[in-house]
Amino acid sequence: MDRPVAAVHLAVPVNRHPARWSAIPGVVIHRTRYLEQAIHPMMSPPCTRVEYTVFDLIEAAATFEEAYDWICRAIGRRRTTSARLREAMASRPRMRWRQDLELALGDTQDGVLSVIERRYAHGVERPHGLPVATRQARVWQGTGNRYLDNYYEGYRACVEIDGAAAHPADEQWRDKDRDRWNAVHEKIDTIRIGTVALRTPQAQCATAADVATWLSGRGPATGHPCARAGCPVPLLTPWP
Repeated sequence: MDRPVAAVHLAVPVNRHPARWSAIPGVVIHRTRYLEQAIHPMMSPPCTRVEYTVFDLIEAAATFEEAYDWICRAIGRRRTTSARLREAMASRPRMRWRQDLELALGDTQDGVLSVIERRYAHGVERPHGLPVATRQARVWQGTGNRYLDNYYEGYRACVEIDGAAAHPADEQWRDKDRDRWNAVHEKIDTIRIGTVALRTPQAQCATAADVATWLSGRGPATGHPCARAGCPVPLLTPWP
């Protein structure tokens, strides 16, 4: 049996005033200027294309992180792609967070498919001069392919980002089995980073110091302090 839907979302033209509809319990109204181009040509009853639905949800988001999460959900579930979202956004002259969304779509195209993975890329890796990992790197593990969040091939090292949605407690045994397989058969060592270690700039700097020291012990020295005062990352590479 399908789970009950929390709310029904209806898209209406922006010049309509659906006060009586919005008063219906369980109905959420989205007023849009792009309804005609958003309607899927083959679906019945009529519904909007995935890309336009994503941007309607972004318009209603309270924060940019919430908006980014909608993009990650749509791409991660293979409902759309970064390229198709870019094309849809180009047809909308008015768009909240447009510049940030352009950068975010570049991140998702590179395999950054969650809010906390984006915090790792933007708060830990890039400002501290760490090498750019291969995101969602595919590794064969006996019975099938597995995907590594952040794989540093030259160091034979993997950083996994443990969020509650992607790594629920009742499935963490799979993560441990994957880590063991990688260490034994692929000579890839793994460290895991939780959401608390990425929550604040200070926490991101402390995490970067650990990752820089860990990687530098496995290969070429890497890492430098970011611009934040008191950043604890050791100066292991020349400041660019």
